[in-house]
Amino acid sequence: MVAIRLSRTGAKKKPSYRVVVMDKRRARDSRSIEIVGHYNARKDPIEVVLKRDRITYWMSVGAQPSDRVRRLLKVFDEREAQREAEAAEQAAARPEPQPEPEVEEAPPAQAQPAAPGAPVAEGSAALGSQDDLADEEMDRQLEEALAAEAGVAGPPKSSDGRGPDGS
Repeated sequence: MVAIRLSRTGAKKKPSYRVVVMDKRRARDSRSIEIVGHYNARKDPIEVVLKRDRITYWMSVGAQPSDRVRRLLKVFDEREAQREAEAAEQAAARPEPQPEPEVEEAPPAQAQPAAPGAPVAEGSAALGSQDDLADEEMDRQLEEALAAEAGVAGPPKSSDGRGPDGS
């Protein structure tokens, strides 16, 4: 006769158990037909991991669970039912995402090459002396803003306290 029972594993005074399918006449820790889970009572909460589908299969072909395994199956099934209920509550509490209205994007405007001598727009792909002038202008504006923030008026002074023109 085939039984579903516990087989002890773990170190001395630190037991953990496997849930195994084996012949009822074999010794507790001898060779098993299949390992269908494990159980550790030393953890808080107690750890019970079972392959429920395999246990159901073995019971359908005549395997008898031991009393302890029968209790573990009950605990496992209760925990699974509780997890499913919690998952259902969380799914119900979570708002469903609203579909966003579809917005058609206009095709990007194609850049026209700039005419010679025309002012260069900011962000333009044309490079040259106008970009260099724009960079210098931005640097000057930045220096003025920093000086105004520090409470200094006018252009920055040299290290000897004179202005840029020497006065």
